[in-house]
Amino acid sequence: MRVIRGQERVRECVYREDLAGVDQPVRQFQDRDENTGNEAEGLFWAIYAGNVLATVVSCAIGAYLAALLPALGPVAAIGKVSGSWALAVMAFSLVNACTFNAYTGAFQILAFGNMWRRFKSVSVMVRLIPFLCVMAAGVAVALLGYRSFVTNLSNFLGVLLVLFIPWSAVNLADYFIVRRARYDVAAFFTPASTYGNFAWRGLLAYAVGLAAEWPFVSQPDYTGPLVKMLGGADISWLVGWFVAAGVYLLAMHAGQGRRTES
Repeated sequence: MRVIRGQERVRECVYREDLAGVDQPVRQFQDRDENTGNEAEGLFWAIYAGNVLATVVSCAIGAYLAALLPALGPVAAIGKVSGSWALAVMAFSLVNACTFNAYTGAFQILAFGNMWRRFKSVSVMVRLIPFLCVMAAGVAVALLGYRSFVTNLSNFLGVLLVLFIPWSAVNLADYFIVRRARYDVAAFFTPASTYGNFAWRGLLAYAVGLAAEWPFVSQPDYTGPLVKMLGGADISWLVGWFVAAGVYLLAMHAGQGRRTES
């Protein structure tokens, strides 16, 4: 088994994104910087700046407009301040954002299916069919929920917190404490590899973390029994993080102990 560390691991990980046909740009990026020793740092800051800084700027503009024109919604406020041309720019940017989101969703479907079957990156249909399915699902959701978009989005983000925080806790605990960044990345993309098709201890920790969250969840359609005594605060994400991480570490420690005894 080949163990990949540090910058070499990051290079190998991004290089293997060939499933969606994006290997050529990655190769060019890595070839250009392979002698500088800054691959991992450059990749981190590129992703960070593109996501976090853009989000912070957008939120700041939205907060300013909400304070300036509290009686109007975000779109109407932008049209009143900047004119109708800004709405056209927003519509065009949404087409771009929706395309990238559908592409990302399609890639996740392919990555999940790749656990059982290796797809050919040169196949146009392999990339096109999942993309169209994700786009169609997004359009259907938008048509059904556009009248209460902000409320629905806020509730959806709350649900994502409930679902993804325990998952993130398991991954972070495994990366920083259990394996200490030592992975055979190539095995991630190989069916029946040394890691197996399912990580049962991780799934168990994730399920326990989800169960621990439910008494503290505060959503329009469900309010946990312990929310009222907390003054309406939703701390489910905090509880889920610590419970999932703790259960995973205990399960991995128990598994290592049994292997040592045998």
